[in-house]
Amino acid sequence: MTRTLYMLLTLTLFMVNLYCSNAFSSDISDCFDLWSDAGIIGEQYSRKMQYKCVNSFLLGTKSALKTDKNTINYLNSLLRKRIGESNYRTHRSKRQTIPQPTKTPVTPDKLRHEVRTPNYKMVWERFANRTKRLANYTSVRNGISDYAVLASLHAGTALESVYGGPAYLAWQRIYLLLFEAAIGVPVPYWDCSLDFHMRDPTRSNVWSPKYFGNGFGELTTGPFKDFRTPSGALIFRNVGADGTLLSKQSIELIMSKTNHSEITEPLDDPRHSLEGHALGVHVWVDGTFSRLNIAAYDPIYFVYHSFIDMLWERFREQMISLYQQDPAWDYPIKGKIEHRPQNLMKFEPRYGFIPQFRNVQGYSESVANMIHFAPAPDCPVCLNTTELYCSPQDICIAREVQENLLVPIPKSRQKDGEQLSSFARRSIQGANPKEAPKEEEDAPGRTLAALAAGFRIDLGPKFKCPFRDVRTRGDPISAEPNSSPKG
Repeated sequence: MTRTLYMLLTLTLFMVNLYCSNAFSSDISDCFDLWSDAGIIGEQYSRKMQYKCVNSFLLGTKSALKTDKNTINYLNSLLRKRIGESNYRTHRSKRQTIPQPTKTPVTPDKLRHEVRTPNYKMVWERFANRTKRLANYTSVRNGISDYAVLASLHAGTALESVYGGPAYLAWQRIYLLLFEAAIGVPVPYWDCSLDFHMRDPTRSNVWSPKYFGNGFGELTTGPFKDFRTPSGALIFRNVGADGTLLSKQSIELIMSKTNHSEITEPLDDPRHSLEGHALGVHVWVDGTFSRLNIAAYDPIYFVYHSFIDMLWERFREQMISLYQQDPAWDYPIKGKIEHRPQNLMKFEPRYGFIPQFRNVQGYSESVANMIHFAPAPDCPVCLNTTELYCSPQDICIAREVQENLLVPIPKSRQKDGEQLSSFARRSIQGANPKEAPKEEEDAPGRTLAALAAGFRIDLGPKFKCPFRDVRTRGDPISAEPNSSPKG
């Protein structure tokens, strides 16, 4: 009996090694599945097989950069880190077993918190510092930051497999998890519904040096003021131009549904589309964030999609607790062929490539268990922070940033008084009328002044959404080469 068991184990080990060493077996998920299902125990052998599966995938990829050793090692390390932290299994649980919407308790520093949580240093400051550090590293490609390597994955033809179908939620979740592996801390979420219900959302406290930086024109304040797009341009914003933030009512409409097919594209009624509502915020922020190929170069991309991921997780937990449905088995079969459940997620390999997952695997309980959210702000306490308050309507609302917030003018526009906003020109003092100030008000005029001075946003398509807040100005920056505002 012992000899038979030994022979079976030896054969199993040999088959796993053979499979993962096969040059034609570049699908990492299948390699991990075979290894997991083998049921072999042993930390040392587990790590060895994990390494072989990862390298089998990386060496078998068709990416033009597959021979770049630094890129392979970097993405290899991110995947190893994520899998090692989560005991990830790529296959789904048995259909008849409905998982419970409970998760292993974690310490507060492992949770995704709202960006305005009272513990500023542990949540926002830590995230911002780690993101800046990633932008200062060039361990992957010479002259290209590690942040830019990850941001570039959200671009090009790969986006055909992201938007307009049920793979949208899964792709964004995997993308967030890999970004978290790169920075080593959870990505806090920006609950933009806290800002929607303000009198003027463009004056929210997130558009301040403390959090996201200024909301108009070139980004010259806040932790990400030195971030740039592939063309070398500063991050650019034009908040409140068009589109809309998510409201409490739009979230309730989504949560009123019972399965994924009712909230994922394509849909006849966009009011229940989580993706449709999510795209509205890209349009509302405008500028860099509104361009498909460069949206992720603005770090608010990740904190915003952490919020969308939180809404999806809330919907998943609701499916389990209220309707006794297993979300992992509820992948909708609809939309473009790129969104079929067994299709591999695609990422744009501008500077590298990323480990492949199938669309349906993003819906799995194993992936969901990697994510932990702190409770959303709720009345009457609203996280016990001075950044929020409980309104008479019994909802938490963000407080306004200070009036006439002044932000630095880029040096390229300080040379000529004619290239300043009207507010800045009025503030010119001194005997020399050409003496230009170094600060101007963070307002729509700042966007116009920058564009008039020749600022150009990277070319490319813009996000589109079916919703518009009636309070928006109707002056989004055009997608045309001259980048002039409409209206």
